[in-house]
Order: sequence, then structure tokens, then C-alpha cells
Amino acid sequence: RASVIASGYYPHLFRYDIESGKVSKIHISGRQERAWQKFVISPSNEEMALIGNGGYIVLVSLSTMKWVGQLKMNGRVSDIEYNSDGSELFSIGSDGEVYIWDCSTRECIRRHADAGCIHGTCITVSPCNQFYAVGSESGIVNVYSMERAFLSTTKDPEPIKVVENLTHTITALRFNHDSQLLAMASNEKKDAIRILHLESTNSCLRIFPGTTSLQMSLVTIRLYF
Repeated sequence: RASVIASGYYPHLFRYDIESGKVSKIHISGRQERAWQKFVISPSNEEMALIGNGGYIVLVSLSTMKWVGQLKMNGRVSDIEYNSDGSELFSIGSDGEVYIWDCSTRECIRRHADAGCIHGTCITVSPCNQFYAVGSESGIVNVYSMERAFLSTTKDPEPIKVVENLTHTITALRFNHDSQLLAMASNEKKDAIRILHLESTNSCLRIFPGTTSLQMSLVTIRLYF
């Protein structure tokens, strides 16, 4: 049945059944989290990953809504994102460490420090699976090449783009459908949104100055999808 799943500052999830219009609570048995603030659903629609406590990423089956596994980071988990085919899960920690997980083995296959980052806040992966971007508390966004990140597992990769146009905490990142544009935004300041064209220089386009935050959020959503 078609349904919508939502999370928030609650120890459970909410499921809205589109056909019946009923809302039910989903409790993740075996977990003690006081709030499920963020989750992502795998492209296969078979599994969802939720940010848990103490550096844990909790994996839940969408068919049974049961806890089926977990991944463990050293720091607190700030953000998570699947790649476009669901084979890998990317995560960024509050300590600035990026983890790349193999979803079939549930093992970390690459880990590195985000360049110049002290507190990581969000991460996103391009639809073409060639790039990923990491945002930080300082407002800096680093864009990495997937190929370069895996060339050497003994040292931290250098970002191919460093964007310093925003000075507030990055709270949203998203590539557009063909991976040519990257939108970045902060909800700490009005109109704090920029768009980067990956094939050009590091300069960003400041769009829609003077518009309301709601209008900008709607524009960002359109770019996301």
C-alpha cells in the first residue's frame, strides 16, 4: 500500500496511509533513540537508514519496518545519503570524517577527513555517481571526485572544488538531475543559497536575492528533483 513515512523529535516514526488516510506510529523495536530526526530510503525501496544515537546508522527493512542492521561511526552522525543505485551509503560525522559504506556487506570501504572541516553537517551524492559534496558548520562546501577518492586509501583526497561563498552552517546540499549543478543553502540566514556549476570556476550564482525563505525552499526543491 502507498504510504508516506515521516520523522521528527519523537522516539517513533509516523506512517500516513494514502488510501485510508490513517496515521499510525512505527516503533523500531530494540532501539532506545529518543528522536528520529532524519532518515533516507534506498533507491530499491527495500531499506531505510536512520540516524541513531552514539554514531550509529540504523538500518530498517521497509517491508517489515524491523531493525535489520547497523553501521557505526566514531563521531556523532550528522547526515547520510545513498548513491543513485543504492550500492553505497555515504555519511558525514560531527568530527568531519566521511564514511563510505558497502550496502551489501555493510562494511566501510573508504573513510577520510573532509578537507579543512571541523564539524561536518551534510553530504550529498551526484546522480551520475561521479561526485559527492560535503558541507560544514563554517559554511564551506567541498566537492570530491569519486574516482580520486578511491585512488589512494592511505591518504585523504583533495576536493576538486572548494566553495566558500556562504559563511553560515550548511544545512542543505543537492545535485540536480544531470549532476552539472550543485545547490547549497543555510537556514541560518535569509537568502543564503548558492548554485555552483561544476564544469566552470569555483564562483557561485546567488539566486533570487530578496525573496522569502519559503519561496527559496520551493525553488531548491525543484532543483533537487
